[in-house]
Amino acid sequence: MNTMKAVQINSFGPESRFILNDVPIPRPTVDQVLIKVEAAALNPLDNIIRLGHFPIPAKLPHTLGTEGAGIVAEASEDLKKKERVFISGGGLGIFAPGTFAQYVAVDRRFVRLIPDFMGFDEAAAFGLVSLTAWLALRDRAGLKEGDRALILGGGGGVGHMAIQLARNWGAHVIATFSHPAKVEKAFGLGAHQVIDLSKQDLVEEVHKTGHGIDIVLDMVGGDLLPKALIVLNPRARVISVGYSGGAISPVNVVDLLRLSAEIRGFNIFMVEPGRLQEALGSILADIQEGRLKVLIDKGFPFSEAQEAFQYLLSRKAFGKIVLRP
Repeated sequence: MNTMKAVQINSFGPESRFILNDVPIPRPTVDQVLIKVEAAALNPLDNIIRLGHFPIPAKLPHTLGTEGAGIVAEASEDLKKKERVFISGGGLGIFAPGTFAQYVAVDRRFVRLIPDFMGFDEAAAFGLVSLTAWLALRDRAGLKEGDRALILGGGGGVGHMAIQLARNWGAHVIATFSHPAKVEKAFGLGAHQVIDLSKQDLVEEVHKTGHGIDIVLDMVGGDLLPKALIVLNPRARVISVGYSGGAISPVNVVDLLRLSAEIRGFNIFMVEPGRLQEALGSILADIQEGRLKVLIDKGFPFSEAQEAFQYLLSRKAFGKIVLRP
């Protein structure tokens, strides 16, 4: 067999769709490992690439997928055939063909053994979102015990991780959602307060507590970010990691100046590799000890990749969405 199935896009922009194509099985270079994919995670980043918003667009047709998990198809110096591994990083799905394929060739530096306590779905789904939440809260926001943390978009991949991490680190956690069905799940992850944006106003609900916000982790942007700026405490930090609600936010600079507050962006691809490894070790320890849960909302076969993508955009998922060959 010389060909495989791969989920690809043939154009960039809003009309771009996922297509299941037959493509050649990649031939790994001396520095790469060939992986048979068992599960691949769907991320908002895939939509950013699909829309053509990423600074360096991929060549077309392009196979998306920035992370995944599977088994070693061809042995290497330090990996045996059929060992279970997870994949994250190395520009997969951005500068190189990604994990939405039956096989993927990956730089050995970005392949790690799956711990015994994780399955393929969890191993494929946890890396990017948990590292983003961990590093954004710990390093960019400087979250500390006693802070009041507002998680905008608490039901997504990064959001559901951020709720747990902030709670574990001693923060008072408030999370927003756009669907009522997510409220009880958020409390189950450790949120102290949940704001259902389908029937509650963010500013009103925070003001009712009598306290402002020290840290905002924003995955939404759009019209929600300006509301978050109204409820900040002095010297608050707002960390922007996504824009599922829109890339353009009408920010009132006065809200920042009067409190000496800050808005900071976070890009995980600019984090030093050593720091990524430190964060990953902490995250895996938390998962093993039961302090951090990787929630898989739904799985789709490659043949239903377009439906999976529409489900991602609907923002109905709580946790992660995975694709399987």
